[in-house]
Amino acid sequence: TGLDVAKGDYIAFVDSDDVIHPQMIELLLKGLQKADMAMCNVANNVEIPKDFYQEYHINDCDVEYYDNPDDALTKISIHIVCDKLYKRDKWTSRRFEEGRIFEDRALFCELMDCCKIIHIKEPLYFYRINPGSICHGVYCRKMVEDRLWADGKQLTYLDEHGYKKAFR
Repeated sequence: TGLDVAKGDYIAFVDSDDVIHPQMIELLLKGLQKADMAMCNVANNVEIPKDFYQEYHINDCDVEYYDNPDDALTKISIHIVCDKLYKRDKWTSRRFEEGRIFEDRALFCELMDCCKIIHIKEPLYFYRINPGSICHGVYCRKMVEDRLWADGKQLTYLDEHGYKKAFR
């Protein structure tokens, strides 16, 4: 997998049909100076805005810090890995389960555990819906089974590790 051959100190994921702001990695990297994981907002299925190339400065961005993942889980998306930058050590012993849809969903709570998180509230990741993609193509039994599998993995992890606020 890509994780097995990656050489850098940081890990980021971008789906092939999505677009990221030209400064996304730069801003998230600056955020990692104060955290273990940095994330940004996601714009869902929108046209690329006219101000797409607007330059951002980290000091001007609306930012939230979370020292406790339980607090973060009540306020931020826990479903995808693509709007985040991780220190490489978070991935040392973690891999996606091959052959699954929603495999990132199943793993994300584990990635957040014992982690300081910075959330840059600017939409720097543009999630585009491709009608032919795995998650948005024909609705099939495998998609339902894998979604239930991933959600079950999340709930089990949250329950076993005492994340009570996430269940409110």
